Amino acid sequence: MKVISKSSSAMLMLIVLALWMPLANAASQCNSTPWNSSNGKTCVSIGLDSNAAKCRANDIFAMNCDDTKTQIRTCATETRCAASSTSSSGGVCPESIQSAKKGERKCNYYLDGYYYGGRDARNDRSRDYKRHDDKYDDDSRKYFHEGYSAGYSDSE
Repeated sequence: MKVISKSSSAMLMLIVLALWMPLANAASQCNSTPWNSSNGKTCVSIGLDSNAAKCRANDIFAMNCDDTKTQIRTCATETRCAASSTSSSGGVCPESIQSAKKGERKCNYYLDGYYYGGRDARNDRSRDYKRHDDKYDDDSRKYFHEGYSAGYSDSE
């Protein structure tokens, strides 16, 4: 029988924690929110995910959800949803943009693009983000265009 050293055991514990923390984190964001009777509802049945924050139609902020067999609780995050959230992506600004330098400003352009892309798709307009060139400048064109494309695709 092979004996595991203390350092190997510690390393194994760190690996387990690193894999578990992201999953536990989304639900733990609701720790201060009281539980409610689920009445058969689950996070999935109300359009949320217990592993990640998600925007639903008409949500202003992305929502976390936590559920058990008999209880459910939800809470808002600080991540702003696009004004036209209608789908599973819900117009949440991608993490790569959020974490970038001046991320909040870039996210605002992304979310504006998402809104206009979704609106164009719902109004049967062609996919052309340039018709909204008064909504962005050269520095923000990339983020507006990414959001526009996501919003248009989500609303087709």
